[in-house]
Amino acid sequence: MDEEIIWVDLLGVTLAGAKEPDAGLIWSNLEGWWGLPDVRGTADSIPGGHGRFPRSKVLRDSRVITLTGHIYTGSNAELHAVRDRLEAALAAGAGPMRVSTVGGIWERWVEIDTLKIDPDRGRKWTRFIVDMVAPDPRRYGPQQRLGPVGLPVIEGGLRLPKRTPWNTGRTSEAARLLVPNPGAIALNPVITVSGGFDAVTVRDITDGRRLRLEWPIPDGEFVTLDSRIRRAQMGAAELTRWMTARQWFAIPAGETHEFRFDVEGRAGDPKMWADYRIGAM
Repeated sequence: MDEEIIWVDLLGVTLAGAKEPDAGLIWSNLEGWWGLPDVRGTADSIPGGHGRFPRSKVLRDSRVITLTGHIYTGSNAELHAVRDRLEAALAAGAGPMRVSTVGGIWERWVEIDTLKIDPDRGRKWTRFIVDMVAPDPRRYGPQQRLGPVGLPVIEGGLRLPKRTPWNTGRTSEAARLLVPNPGAIALNPVITVSGGFDAVTVRDITDGRRLRLEWPIPDGEFVTLDSRIRRAQMGAAELTRWMTARQWFAIPAGETHEFRFDVEGRAGDPKMWADYRIGAM
């Protein structure tokens, strides 16, 4: 194991990292959390030559994770109560799994495959094993938010008549978001813009990408532009079809990108903010 685990939270159920009397749930072994899953797909063989063509992009398969733990209680009746609580939580089928280590807290979305609990035979303790799959093999830190910021405005400028050189003003620094990525993999920010407006354009000033939605968002509502799942949504309404520019944002590891936005048919005071998570494999 690469790091010392302090605790594990699985779909809202917390497992301590050390055996203590009447502590309830503890974990004893975690497999598949670290390391790299298999590469997805196969490369084509080189006709009449040795080996295979190199992949243009290496993609990983989903991650299989196995958690082994124990239930320790003060009585057999308490054991049954803790067991029922564990079964009820995992019956949801899927949810977040968080692991706290000396290096920080990391999270994955997992789907519960099986939960096997050994017979307790009247004892105050028993063992259980949870097999699960993480569709996204990457792990993410806690969610962070930047903003909100308003629309760009011009600061400075001049009054005529005036001799050259002229100061024509500059865009306010308060109207931009600087999103850093100190992680080990590319970061896909979720940009949210509040109404009201008839159309909105969000630009990544650093690399020139842009997203544009031509659909009215009323004052008091907001639209979410999620570059990870490549969708635009207003609440439960799917608005991706009304996007006329879909250059989804991706911030490479170690870079910081600047984002600005502008709207058409403004009503109210639109704001923009960004939610993101630092990622690693």
